[in-house]
Amino acid sequence: MTAAVTVRIANTPALRADHHRLRYQVYCLDRGFEPAELAPDGEEHDAFDAHSVHFVAYDSRGEACGALRLVFPVDGFPAAHVTRIQHDALAPLAGKVVELSRLCLHHPDGHATGELFQGSDVMLAMLHAAWRYCRSEGISHWLCLITPALERMLGRLQVPFDAVGDSCRYRGQRRPLLTDINQMMRAAMRSCHRVERLVQREPQPVREALAAH
Repeated sequence: MTAAVTVRIANTPALRADHHRLRYQVYCLDRGFEPAELAPDGEEHDAFDAHSVHFVAYDSRGEACGALRLVFPVDGFPAAHVTRIQHDALAPLAGKVVELSRLCLHHPDGHATGELFQGSDVMLAMLHAAWRYCRSEGISHWLCLITPALERMLGRLQVPFDAVGDSCRYRGQRRPLLTDINQMMRAAMRSCHRVERLVQREPQPVREALAAH
């Protein structure tokens, strides 16, 4: 299914509307994380959107099926508003870290979820697109506030993460983790053939740079 998923940077009004409508479906209607009455236009927004890069995924029918954003720390990272972050761990990476957040998927059966569901080709395609963007912009690390279930899934993929803050209760138990995006991609390639196939479509210099480490 991966080849049937198209991921776009939401840099037009129409693409941004698709991104925010999917967030509304997941965060307001399905999960109740955000109050629907605060989004009368059917789009979920917050203060961090102003300094984020937004992505939206489409399935083979052209329907929006996933969204995520990369938040630049203009007013701090979103995770720092819900738990203590070890800023000394992030300081050496100033300008090279973004927070990956608001990742949500819409399953083909119509079910939407605010978490990654294991084996999702939509999820893999979106993370690959976000990785490509970050490589092009000189961003080397992602900060993520993730659940124990997702942390276990990443562990099975042997994705290296460092804890950089306290666990907290925020829409369930979560912990802030930091990963080097190239180390993440190399680990995922070794553990998941679908990730390896995605990277094989990259230009040769990119493939060689990953293989060299």
